[in-house]
Amino acid sequence: MEIMVLENLVAEKVFDGESLEPLLNKLKEDVSTLVPDVDTAKGRKEIASIAAKISKSKVYLDGLGKDMVSDMKNKCKVIDNQRKFAREFLDEVKTEFRAPLTEWENAEKTRIATHEKNIFDIKEKGQFCHSQWREVPVETLENHLKTVESIDVTIFEEFEHDATTAKFLSIDSINKAITKRLEYDAEQKELADLRAQAAEAEAKKREEQIKADALAKAQAELDKKRQQLEEEKADADRRAAEAEDKAFKELEAKQAAEKAEREAREADTAHRGKINREAAAALVSIGMNKDEARTVITAIARKMIPNVSVNY
Repeated sequence: MEIMVLENLVAEKVFDGESLEPLLNKLKEDVSTLVPDVDTAKGRKEIASIAAKISKSKVYLDGLGKDMVSDMKNKCKVIDNQRKFAREFLDEVKTEFRAPLTEWENAEKTRIATHEKNIFDIKEKGQFCHSQWREVPVETLENHLKTVESIDVTIFEEFEHDATTAKFLSIDSINKAITKRLEYDAEQKELADLRAQAAEAEAKKREEQIKADALAKAQAELDKKRQQLEEEKADADRRAAEAEDKAFKELEAKQAAEKAEREAREADTAHRGKINREAAAALVSIGMNKDEARTVITAIARKMIPNVSVNY
């Protein structure tokens, strides 16, 4: 059993896009004509040998193509380096030659960009005043107006028309903003005056209320003091009246006691006199004269005679 072994081939002829496939088909055809015999050791050995030759052909073709590609890559690398050198060299030549035009173009871009920015700034001032008139003072708005009015539009060259339009619109916007701000300030001043008047009136009202409250408090304290004094006077008058009544009653009681005592003394004296006269009369009735009888009774009454008394 034999097949064609691929070797000693020229890579350029094999990998030309047409020759490889017929070559491989021829090898496959040779292999298909073989009848493998696995029943004998010789047959199995021949199968392994044919498979090894196929693998060898595979390795050979792959290596042949790899070498061809490596060589082609080296050639391509050289070509790529040359291409890079040519690009950079010609770019440098072009840049040097075009430098004056490039410089003019850059200057032109800068000039145009400057004009466009300045026109934008003109518009922006008008838009700012239009949108922020309530937040900024009128002096700021007037300063923006002076700035825009002082702009010389002739310096904008071919953009003079755009600059003129922007300036006109911006001045119009700023003037309207100033008008609104002045009206707003006048309204705010009027409101502030009204609030101040209201605050003043409220303060005056509070002051009058405070005075009225103080007067009412003072009057209440005065009435309380007057009532207290009247109550104290009434209490004093009451106490004086009570003291006077008590003194009068005490005097009456004293006078009554003195009268009763005097009357008792007088009654006792009268009683004693009556007893003494009766006793004296009894002594006279037994033979004493009146003077002796009075002398004896008087002596007995004065306890001048021991063991003898008058039973009153």
